[in-house]
Amino acid sequence: QLYPTRDYKVISVITGTADPKAYVVDPSGNRFILRRGSLIGNNNGSISSIRREGIEVYERVADQGQYIELPLFDKPASDNKSIQISIQ
Repeated sequence: QLYPTRDYKVISVITGTADPKAYVVDPSGNRFILRRGSLIGNNNGSISSIRREGIEVYERVADQGQYIELPLFDKPASDNKSIQISIQ
């Protein structure tokens, strides 16, 4: 929780389960697996939802709340190595 929420990158998400998870990297390269309710960012952000497109974080600063969208991080087009898993 050292960096602003917008500085984190969402690398992957696992959805379609009762307990969705997000794999997130901070600016210094530390990696985290987070769930709904996990804290993120230096403004007491809390993950409010995890979707296929990324995560939504709710921050409350100076008695005002705001939602921040962190999209799933896109790798450069030259990286053709990708794996997609679908759990049905």
